Formats: sequence, C-alpha cells, structure tokens
Amino acid sequence: MTANQRTLAELLRQRRLIDRIQDEQTRRLASRWAATWDAIESELRTATLALAQLDDDEKVTAAIRSIKARDALAIASDGLTDCLAESNRTAAEISRRLIGQAASDQTALIATQLPPGYTVNLVSVDASQIDAIIRRTLQQITVRHWYLNASATDAMKHAIAVGVTLGRNPRQVAAHMVRAVQGNFEGGLARALVIARTEQLDAYRAAAHQTYTANRDVLSGWMWCATLTGRTCPSCLAQHGSIHPLDEPGPLDHHQGRCTGIPVTKPWAQLGVNDIPEPGTAIRPGDGVKWLKKQPEDVQERVMGPKRLAAWKAGNYPPQDWTVRKTHWSRDEHGRLRQDWRDSWHVGPIQND
Repeated sequence: MTANQRTLAELLRQRRLIDRIQDEQTRRLASRWAATWDAIESELRTATLALAQLDDDEKVTAAIRSIKARDALAIASDGLTDCLAESNRTAAEISRRLIGQAASDQTALIATQLPPGYTVNLVSVDASQIDAIIRRTLQQITVRHWYLNASATDAMKHAIAVGVTLGRNPRQVAAHMVRAVQGNFEGGLARALVIARTEQLDAYRAAAHQTYTANRDVLSGWMWCATLTGRTCPSCLAQHGSIHPLDEPGPLDHHQGRCTGIPVTKPWAQLGVNDIPEPGTAIRPGDGVKWLKKQPEDVQERVMGPKRLAAWKAGNYPPQDWTVRKTHWSRDEHGRLRQDWRDSWHVGPIQND
C-alpha cells in the first residue's frame, strides 16, 4: 500500500516538528550573530576610522597602513569565527535530534499503511550506522563552514581595501567600510543556515533510508513527497508521487529542499492479509502537475516563472523536462576537479532556450 490520508496527516505532523526544530536553530544563530556584531561594530568603526584618516600628507608608511587594515579585518574575522563555532555546536545538537527522530518517524508512517489491528516487528537501525551518519554530517558542516569563513573574510578584506580609496572624508569612508563589512558578516549567517539545514535534512533522510533497507520484508520502496505550495519548484512538483526502489537514496532534493520520502509497504496480500480489502493510494505520480494546473495563474507564474509557464502552456516544456539531475563539481587547491556535494535534482532548462 502507499500513502493514505492517515499517512499524510502523520507526515504533516512530522514536517511541522522538523520545521520547529530548525526554526529554533535559526533563532539561536540569528541572536548570536546580532549580539556579536553589536559587540564588534564600535571597535571596527574605530579601527576603520583610524585607517581612513591616514593620509599620504602625514607621510604614513605603507607598513603602518597595512597594520591598521589587518587590525580592522581581524576584528570582523574573529567575530565571524566565533559565530561559526557556535553554529557548529548548534548544528551538531540539532543534527543529533533530527537523526534520532528519523527512525521513529518512519515507524509511524509505516503503521499508518497497515491493516487495522495489524502490527509488524520492525528492525531497528544499528547504532553504528547512526553514529556514522552523525559523524559524516558534522564533518560536512565543519568543512563547509571553513570555506564559508575563508570566503567571507576575503570579502571583508576587499571591502576594507576598497573603502580607503572611496573618499577624502574619513568618517564617510569608515561608515561605508563598516556597512560593507557588516553585509558580508551577516551574509555568513544566511549561508551558515543554508549549510546546516541542507546537511541536517540529508542526515534525516539518510537515517530514514537505513530504516527502509533494514525492513525489506515489509517495504516495497519509497515515495517522493513534495510540499505543494506556491514556493515549491517545478522539479519537486514533477517528482511528487514518484516511486523509488529501497536501495535508491533520496529524495536527492536541491539545497534546503523540504521534500520527504514516504516508506511504501508491500501489498497487504504479500503481508499475509487476504480478508480485508486494501484501499487505494492518496498520492500518485503526476499529482504535482495536476495540482499546479488547478492553481490561479499568479501561483503558476510564481512557481514556474514567466518563460517556463509560457513554454509549458504552449506545449514546449513537458513535465518530464522540469527536473534534471546535476552533479556538483569544484576545484581543490591543486586545481583538480572534485565532487563537493551529492547529486541533486534541479529545475530543468527550456529546450532550445
């Protein structure tokens, strides 16, 4: 059997709980970022003002100017490092909670698909497998935070260097530099949250997948389930309702994607229940597209974008083109290509566009 109304109600409860957990993380990190910026702003402003006041007429050497610039950068960089350390700690705590929740969530979803009064003894996931998921998740978050710190520090360094050349009024120059640095500093929060949310949801899915494979005698596969709202992308709508084999990991959603896998139980007859008629499924492949067709045009345009919507309505952008699998590559310090994130499904291009 596949998802019924009880399954969808249980899934909604689980999603709301995950959202609350991750919203708690957002509040904690936003508060820490704001408090850190408040603590360093005046110090940074003083340092950048002193830097901006240095003038060639005062015969200030390049070495002194360089020292002042490093002082200003160090203030912002140290603050960002402290924030990312707190982000690491918070992300680790939230990750463990979500990974621990995944197994019980799958058990509850399976129970909704069984005949009334029928129970099965599900196999628990081995603790060592859960520990491995936790270690891998925390390693991924730590590595990505290191790159985030390096790129944000480079951006702040550039803002300070450019700021010195922008004007003769030292206070205006200092104010401009502080605003530019603040933008890069606070941008680190947005990126840290993307990293944490994406890796945590992947960890949750990985733990759920371990439950699937441990219970092959009960399950036939898993279903891709999207959240059908005006914020859902065409790729997720195209995947909604699709059935996947137990050995296939997923959903391989895009960054911060909120799609969920639903374990699909075997037909009741295969489970030894022949005297109760089995109800139909509440979700079928193609239901995401059907949902979009029923929406007002403004919602359709918000989801698809004007060009994709026009192409779809003209018959030039069929749903099978809405989703495409991508491999993510980057270059290491030696210039060699490496895959820096798992494959994921994204919105496909309009053909011949």
